Amino acid sequence: MKKKVICCVIVNLVVLITVLSANAQTENKLDSFKAGGTLINIPAPNAELVEVGYDVREQMEIFVPGSNRLLAGYMRASDIPLFVKGDENFVLDQYASIQVPRQGEYQDCAESDFKELVDYVKGSFSDDIDKIIQDSEAEFNQRMESMNLDKVSIDKPIQLGTLFSKPDAYSMGMISTYSNGTKSWTLIIVTTFIRVRERLLFVYLFSSYNNEQDIAPVRAKAEQWADAILAANK
Repeated sequence: MKKKVICCVIVNLVVLITVLSANAQTENKLDSFKAGGTLINIPAPNAELVEVGYDVREQMEIFVPGSNRLLAGYMRASDIPLFVKGDENFVLDQYASIQVPRQGEYQDCAESDFKELVDYVKGSFSDDIDKIIQDSEAEFNQRMESMNLDKVSIDKPIQLGTLFSKPDAYSMGMISTYSNGTKSWTLIIVTTFIRVRERLLFVYLFSSYNNEQDIAPVRAKAEQWADAILAANK
């Protein structure tokens, strides 16, 4: 599993933009999803974000790298009409998603596998970031072009390093700026790897970035969500 998981993580980390349109479900509902045949309980990230539902998840797959599968997607209910309308001036500045690696989905993630993944992220990942972002931009824009949508450029992210580390959860952060020729926006991206019920989850939390004071609240939300996921699956 080790090599496959690490390869999937590299690809997964580069897709830093998700475009959503949704019919939201009830807030604070504990949903269950199967990852590699194992039922995983997933609470919502916070009171603001709701899970988008099956139909929208199917549509969202086009924005997920082919090596991954989307388990759950979250956005604010108030953002839904803007996406349904397709407002070109709207920027989604707070959302979340959970993905799993397709190749490694049915393979158990042991403690040693998780440790190897964390060691890679702490060590070699920073050396690969330029290539990762380059591949990310190319992959994303191929999909945008296929849908006759504007291409997006991605600046090299500012690495925030480790945000928190626990036996079954490791989180890292970055700040990245995007532009499509008419507007630009900057996001904090928190990526948390969670080992739950012998399965590996890629958990993403995205939030707008204006200044350094925005980082601490997003970090806290990501840690609370990770703790809630682990607690829901004991």
